[in-house]
This record gives sequence, C-alpha cells and structure tokens, in this order.
Amino acid sequence: GITVQQTGVWETSGQVQKATAADLPINYDGTSITTAQNFVSGSAAPVRGSHDKGFNYDGKNFSLDLTGSSNLSAAVDETLTSEVTWTLTHTPA
Repeated sequence: GITVQQTGVWETSGQVQKATAADLPINYDGTSITTAQNFVSGSAAPVRGSHDKGFNYDGKNFSLDLTGSSNLSAAVDETLTSEVTWTLTHTPA
C-alpha cells in the first residue's frame, strides 16, 4: 500500500517556520494528512514497475484547510513549503 503524511512545518526558503502542519493542514479526501492517510490500499497497489496514480486517484483530492482559527498572519505573502512523506509498504499475499 501507499500512505501519505504531512511531516513538516510550513516554512520559507530560508527555513523560517511560519505555521505548523496542524495550523495549516493539507487534507486528502477531506481528512488531514498530519497523521498518515491511506493513498492506495495494499490490494490495489501496483506491482513493481512504472505506474501513474493521479493526485485525484480514486476520485479523492488534496486540499489546503483554511478553516482553522490559527493566526496565519506570519504566512501571508510568503512562499511556503512543507514536507510530505510517502510510505510504500508490502503486504505479502
């Protein structure tokens, strides 16, 4: 299977933290990926080789959650990056 998780804070290119992942979470299918979320289940994971899985795989999308009450003023007018970790696991048949 393949899981995805937002594992970094939001920071500038100078590595200055502007917001935590919890303050400005990335969602996948409406669920925050601050904890690992299943992107492709083990039974649907492709065999080794070259495969395309769109970011809207299985009709699910990534989004940025701006509904929180955190103060994001430090992030306004900044170019931000956050680390996302993809984990591939093998489930024996």
